[in-house]
Amino acid sequence: MTLAQWDTLENSRLDLSSRGLTLIDGDIAVRTADWLDMMASANATNVSVEDGDHQQRKGTPFIWRRWPRRTVYYDFHSSVNDRVKEIIMESIAHWEERTCLVFTRRSQVHLWYINFRTDNDGCWSLVGMEPLGPQDLNIGPGCEHAATNLPP
Repeated sequence: MTLAQWDTLENSRLDLSSRGLTLIDGDIAVRTADWLDMMASANATNVSVEDGDHQQRKGTPFIWRRWPRRTVYYDFHSSVNDRVKEIIMESIAHWEERTCLVFTRRSQVHLWYINFRTDNDGCWSLVGMEPLGPQDLNIGPGCEHAATNLPP
């Protein structure tokens, strides 16, 4: 079994419902209400949410989840060690080279930001900006490799 297969298997066992989240494709956390809306919309238009019938774009269709001015603020939870921080910074550089996004370390005035952490099980995050405040991007055991944190 490859590392990617193990990650998918391990994440398939995660239950994020206590956080109001549904895990899809092994590592994408979606608010359960948003997921139900997407499924209802897909059923109404006869388009599958899961079969790849989507625009070739690295992002979210929800306008309210797009980062203002394409700036993604981020911070590191105290659980993230220096080695993992280096891997995250490599991944950020990769994203900045291939997308229109700019990643900036947050200051105290930034209320909406990605909070990289390693103290929970699994590898998962919401897609886009969390409009309710900081959002966790969890890099659980086995996920702390640059390839895991990069788009295909």
